[in-house]
Amino acid sequence: MSPNHDVFKHPEWMIEYGGKIYYDPALPEVQQHLTKVVKEVVDNYDIDAIHFDDYFYPYTVPGKTFNDTASYKKYGAGLSLGDWRRANVSNFVHTISTMIKTSKPWVQFGISPFGVWRNKSVDPKGSETQSTANYDDLYADPVLWMDQKWIDYILPQLYWSMNNPKASYSKLVKWWSENSNNTALYIGHASYKIRSDADKSWNFATEIPNQIDYARNFKNVGGSAYFSSKWFMDKNFDIVRLLEENQYKYPALPAPVPNLKHTIIDTPIVDEFQKDSTKYSFNIKSPLNTIVRYMVVYGGDNISKVDINDPSKIIDKIRVSQDTGTILFSIPSEKINKYKACAVTFVDYYANESSPTAIDIKKSFKTYIPAQPNENR
Repeated sequence: MSPNHDVFKHPEWMIEYGGKIYYDPALPEVQQHLTKVVKEVVDNYDIDAIHFDDYFYPYTVPGKTFNDTASYKKYGAGLSLGDWRRANVSNFVHTISTMIKTSKPWVQFGISPFGVWRNKSVDPKGSETQSTANYDDLYADPVLWMDQKWIDYILPQLYWSMNNPKASYSKLVKWWSENSNNTALYIGHASYKIRSDADKSWNFATEIPNQIDYARNFKNVGGSAYFSSKWFMDKNFDIVRLLEENQYKYPALPAPVPNLKHTIIDTPIVDEFQKDSTKYSFNIKSPLNTIVRYMVVYGGDNISKVDINDPSKIIDKIRVSQDTGTILFSIPSEKINKYKACAVTFVDYYANESSPTAIDIKKSFKTYIPAQPNENR
């Protein structure tokens, strides 16, 4: 570690446990410091989201004690140890959420908790599982964070096979779909377990494709994520091919999360459309009421029949700049040549999409803009 690391600068912030060193979540100065770290990223970089993995209080190490006795004595305020630890985590989540939304309200805040909230054996609202649990073992309460609207999305780590006897992926998808309030729900899949787990279900190439198909049966499941991408980049190419040909045959636009949905009143005004042998070029007037992050182009066979709800018709999604008052972009001819018409839409920083404007791509045009009267004449 760097000589300037907090471990050396602030050893009083640290707790050693099971061969690792942790920041003490109870300390106000720790929470303030980590909030400043996140704020620096939010303020200075054009990011989509701040994402927390499931590191709250550590997973239990048999025979070891997480020694936060001094902090508990100082700050416990009469709470039980479990309630106090959960309050420490929840206060931090709330602080981060407030800071992000104050700085850039379009930046999403999402968390990937361990896949089990509580087991039904200890709480009737829990899942039919026999597992480590967020609430009881990691002192994290994702249901509270959702109820309070502190997070925009939740991405539970459902890292089990479809019919695992102790923690079934199938039962947990259903449980999260019924208990994810006020937030977008995405499912975390364990690509790292493919052909490398004691549960032999992971030896089948169809395990993850089947998991995706099952999750898509639930209306409020908005997508999937994987831990981690490297298991699809240098191995398991048979599964990659299955996904490319089936579940991920077409592109998709990330949908706005529940708390960020609104209607874009602007629609694209195309000032100029040109084409040559290599590219199609668009000149779009910057809208008055919308800060545009992307333009999306859809293809169609007829100017009146471009379906922006059909993902197979997405030609391209283009990151744009509005610095000049005009949005300029080009698309390579090979992407668009097979169509007779296209439609363009705005996508704002909150991921909301505008109504489309259709273009006959067989005809170039330039809008005539009359000269403005000279006020000084």
